[in-house]
Amino acid sequence: MTGFTLIEIIVTIIIAAIVGVMMLPLTGASLRGSAESLLRAERQARLIDVVETMTADFRFIFSNPDGTGDPLDTFSAKVGNVGSNTTAYGTYRIIEKRLIGFDSNHNETSGTNILKLTIEVEGSRVTCLFGQ
Repeated sequence: MTGFTLIEIIVTIIIAAIVGVMMLPLTGASLRGSAESLLRAERQARLIDVVETMTADFRFIFSNPDGTGDPLDTFSAKVGNVGSNTTAYGTYRIIEKRLIGFDSNHNETSGTNILKLTIEVEGSRVTCLFGQ
């Protein structure tokens, strides 16, 4: 009669368990890495959604001025204040918001016709320029 002895089966199971334990850190790291990439992509998608919503509203304000003031000021007030967590266009935090301009050498200066806006959504940041 041919077959496996109990000792051979136990040794095979032990070897398989040792190989499995050695592979666990390698597969665990790749699974964690893929989850982190997915979360990063999800945060960036939320950030893009906020920027697209802001841009659509900015274009609407400029195409339909109500005659009560500067459309850039109206948009700036609607966006929120620096340091605040805002939900006007989604959930975001305003890192920087100021009016700027550019000189003849294309260097940033203080100004009144371009709104520089840096926002953050769960650690992902973007800077946008909204101008007249």
